[in-house]
Amino acid sequence: MLSDQLECGSCGKKRDTAHIDACWSIRLEIPNKVREATISDCLRRSLDAETPEGYTCESCGKKDVTSKTERIKNWGTYLLLNCDRAGSNGKIGTKTPIPEYVDLDEYMLDRQPSTTDIGKTVTKLFPDFRYEVVAFAEHRGTRRSAGHYTATVRNSDNQWFRCDDSNVSQVERERDLQATTATVIMLKKC
Repeated sequence: MLSDQLECGSCGKKRDTAHIDACWSIRLEIPNKVREATISDCLRRSLDAETPEGYTCESCGKKDVTSKTERIKNWGTYLLLNCDRAGSNGKIGTKTPIPEYVDLDEYMLDRQPSTTDIGKTVTKLFPDFRYEVVAFAEHRGTRRSAGHYTATVRNSDNQWFRCDDSNVSQVERERDLQATTATVIMLKKC
């Protein structure tokens, strides 16, 4: 579940509004006119602060001084990152290298540390909000309305395979996963 956090820049009043997304998915804004953007760059771009137009603070009555951020409230075992590649002049071709893991810790709402006893020392630990990339889909073609989809998946032996209709071939992580134009990325909680 994602939560919008509204914070007034004048009085500091905060308001949370949760909206449920049953698919556990996040829309990633892919930047246009850059050669490459990391998944972390796209997450920041999608979830970090923006100023909503026309919002009036319920506490002080001031307009347009509010910032809005989205944070993840509940975590699922799987999470889909939907890469928004729809540009005004066609498909956005910015490359998004596929990392082995994606750390979503900074996007957690109200992180609460857990404690663990190690000998006589009490150490506070934050739960791990790391996900491993297990699959992604790519659209091959320059137009949104035409082209071909392929899927690349990781098996339990940490090997990657590209599925292209009836053809399945092994891919090299270092070479083939660095220059992708993924449209959907599937993550699994570690």
